[in-house]
Amino acid sequence: MDRRTVLLTLGALGLGWSLYCCLDEPKKSGKVLVLGAGISGLAAANELSAKGFTVTVLEARERVGGRIWSDRSLKTSIDLGASWIHGASGNPIAKLASDFSVKTAETDYEDVLLFDASTSATQANKPLSESTINAINKDHEAILKGVSNLHDQLSAAQKNALSLAEAFKKVTPKIQRPTPVTQQQRDWRLYRISQASGAELKELSMVGFSDSSAFDGMDRIFPGGYDQITENLKKQATRRGATFKLQQLVKEIAYNDAGVKVTTTKGQSYSADAVVVTLPLGVLKRTKGQSGHITFTPELPKAKREAMGRLGMGVLNKVVLQFPKVFWPKDTQFFGYIGKELGTFPAFLNWYHYSQKPILMGFTGGDFARNLEKQSNDAIQKSVMAALKQIFGNSLPEPTGMLVGRWNSDPFTWGSYSHIRPGGTGSDYETMAETVGERVFFAGEATNRTYPATVHGAYLSGLREAQKIYSAA
Repeated sequence: MDRRTVLLTLGALGLGWSLYCCLDEPKKSGKVLVLGAGISGLAAANELSAKGFTVTVLEARERVGGRIWSDRSLKTSIDLGASWIHGASGNPIAKLASDFSVKTAETDYEDVLLFDASTSATQANKPLSESTINAINKDHEAILKGVSNLHDQLSAAQKNALSLAEAFKKVTPKIQRPTPVTQQQRDWRLYRISQASGAELKELSMVGFSDSSAFDGMDRIFPGGYDQITENLKKQATRRGATFKLQQLVKEIAYNDAGVKVTTTKGQSYSADAVVVTLPLGVLKRTKGQSGHITFTPELPKAKREAMGRLGMGVLNKVVLQFPKVFWPKDTQFFGYIGKELGTFPAFLNWYHYSQKPILMGFTGGDFARNLEKQSNDAIQKSVMAALKQIFGNSLPEPTGMLVGRWNSDPFTWGSYSHIRPGGTGSDYETMAETVGERVFFAGEATNRTYPATVHGAYLSGLREAQKIYSAA
């Protein structure tokens, strides 16, 4: 059920995080601007300030963390953005959690009850049998194996051009023909890839299926909020001398041989020897020529702009409902839902398991998540309740609170995280990481080929760029 297992398949582990940080090096001087106070910006600011640089962090929001956003309005911590440490063994985020004494809890994706929309009200609370789930998984594994074999048979150019939707279409006729019911189950299982990546299968390149790596070990979640990591990083960077300026929306990044100058929409200007741009891919894709967005002067190189175009920005949104009491199995971590309409809340996380609060968290991705953002909270609540009533019966209490993520319409992200589009390759992530004019450095999950679309990938990219600046100084 986890995004890491769904998306990351082949490939060995890449460079470890220890190569980028904690080096016993002499301090250097110089002024560096860091644009964005997400995890990559915080990593870069921490390392650079520790190495003696004068660091100023400009953040458009009124808070740090970026796509790490812990909401406490329901009297418990709810992460509407990033939630998990994906693979805790050797993961730098797991080390940060340990260093900062932040509590985490293991997530067992096998601890799931799966329900079908065809269940009648009298059959509510009756999940699909273990044999049915095994059959669904067996069918899905056969499809993935077929895609893996197809991947090995195609040329690089053919793989680059092929979407996952097209790959599945080529593979599925060779697998046992489904009945209408098992077809719905197959579609749900395949849609879980879309939900996890935040993009439709037709928007996902086949090469992205095998171009990333993952850390070993169980995934872990933050019962007290992921922002415990980012807030501690901010405090650490501040102690080391970094300055944070919030609500500073960048308008222009000008650079030449003499240095860089960053101008904000408030008319303020900041000059430095170098700048680390950690803005999300969704923001960078809207540079120049679009009102309210960033201009690079001179324009970014063609190769980088083309790489941006070959990468996409997926959308994963969470809808969180708080109830007056728990009406679901308290100890089960996940509930799967095979809805009649593909994309209708395919998975729910039982937040009671981690917080002892009567809260369920529904996940949506891709087009369904984008369209959901256009609806009112009342309409969204009605949609979620319809799914939950299909699972648990009609006599459910009304929610006492609700939170809705809307990352696709967030002007500071325009999406959740990156993916490779058909026609793109993993090398596009490397192009995104290339320095421009020896002054403009780039960090963020969309610049990390080894660990894209992850918090640890973003964090490592910040350490990487800090090391580049140190080495060049």
